[in-house]
Amino acid sequence: MAPIVKLMSAGGFIYEKNNSIPFVVKESPNRIFHKMMDFLLNCKLSYAMFHSTPLYNEIIEEIWTSCEYSGTNCTLQFTIQGKEYIVNSDVLQACLHIPENNCLALPTYTEMVNLLNSINYSLPTDNLGKIIRRGLVREYSYLADAFIKVFSGKISNFDALTNSMLILLTMLLTDRYFNFCTQLMYEIGAKLGDKANRKKNIYYARFLMMLANHVSPAPLVISNPTSRFDCFVQEKRVLTDIPRLNHNGDVPVVYLPIIEVTTSNPVSLIVTSTTSVAMESVAVTQQTSAPATKPKSKKLSKPTSGASQKAPIVKSTTQPKGSGAGGVRGEGRGEHQGNPKDKVGELSVSQTSPIVSSQQALLEKLD
Repeated sequence: MAPIVKLMSAGGFIYEKNNSIPFVVKESPNRIFHKMMDFLLNCKLSYAMFHSTPLYNEIIEEIWTSCEYSGTNCTLQFTIQGKEYIVNSDVLQACLHIPENNCLALPTYTEMVNLLNSINYSLPTDNLGKIIRRGLVREYSYLADAFIKVFSGKISNFDALTNSMLILLTMLLTDRYFNFCTQLMYEIGAKLGDKANRKKNIYYARFLMMLANHVSPAPLVISNPTSRFDCFVQEKRVLTDIPRLNHNGDVPVVYLPIIEVTTSNPVSLIVTSTTSVAMESVAVTQQTSAPATKPKSKKLSKPTSGASQKAPIVKSTTQPKGSGAGGVRGEGRGEHQGNPKDKVGELSVSQTSPIVSSQQALLEKLD
C-alpha cells in the first residue's frame, strides 16, 4: 500500500487525522448521502462537528505535553502560554455547545441493541464492543464514519465502532445527552495516556485549540504565525468506498424520526474546510498504513457522571516561548475579538459562526 502522509511540526509532533470536520459537499454521485448531510448540518452537535478555527502548533503542543487527565475528577489540567487551567466536562460542554443533560442515565445495552435493530443493522449484536460498520446500511455507515472522524481517537480501522462511540451516537439519534462531554473527556484522556511516557502523536487538535480559545481570558498571542494550519476534513473518498463495498445494498434505509424532523427544512450552506495550506518550513513524515503506535497510558476511570466545576481555574502567569511550524500534505486513513497586532506575533482570531462555508475553491475544482 502507498504510505500515508501525515502532518508533522518542526518540533517532531505528528498530528493524527482524527477530530475532522464532516465532508458534506453535495454532488450528484453521492446523492444517497444528502439527507444524512442535512442531518449533520442541523443536528444539536453541529457546532462541535463543524466549527473550524485556525490551529497553531505552539498552543496545541503546549497543551498536549502539559496535559494530565484525572479519571477520578473527570478533569483535564494543562498550561496555555504559562497559565495553568483545570477544565471539566461542564467547561468542555460550553466550549463545544453540547446540549444540556436531558435524561437520567446513559443508554442501556438493550436500548442500543434496539436502536441498531431499528436501522436494520444486519450482523450479530451480542457484543456491542465489536459492532462493525459492515452491518450498517450505507447511509448510516456514512453517518458513523463522520461521527467517528469527529469524536473518536481510533482512526485506523474502517469498521471500528467502539462501545463509547456507539453510546455517543445513540444519544445523538435519540436526542439524549446524559454525560456526553464526560464520555468525550474519557476519550481524550485515553489518547493522552501517561504523561511520563507520552508519545509525540497528537489527537483532538481541533478540540484542544477550541478549548484554548474558550478558557483564555484574552486573545492568544501567537509568536510564530507560520505554525498555523487548518482543521482536517473527513475524506471524500468514503463517499465512493461505501457504495463500492455495497454493504447491505439491498436493505432499505430506515430514517429515524429525529433525522426526518431535522432534515425537514432544506439546507443551503455548504460546509467544509480545506485540508492543505502552503506554509514555510513544512516538515512532513511518511508513515506506513499500519496504525500509529499508541502511547502507554495509566488506567483510566470510566466516566459515570459529570463534575460540578463550572469554570476553569487560572493558577500561574509564566509566559513560554512558541514552537515550530507545521503543514498538511496528502490524505491519511482512516476565537476572541482581536486587538491590534502584538509586537511578537499575531492574535488567535475568533471564528464566530458555528458552521463554516469556505468550500468555494474545492467546489470549483469539482466542477
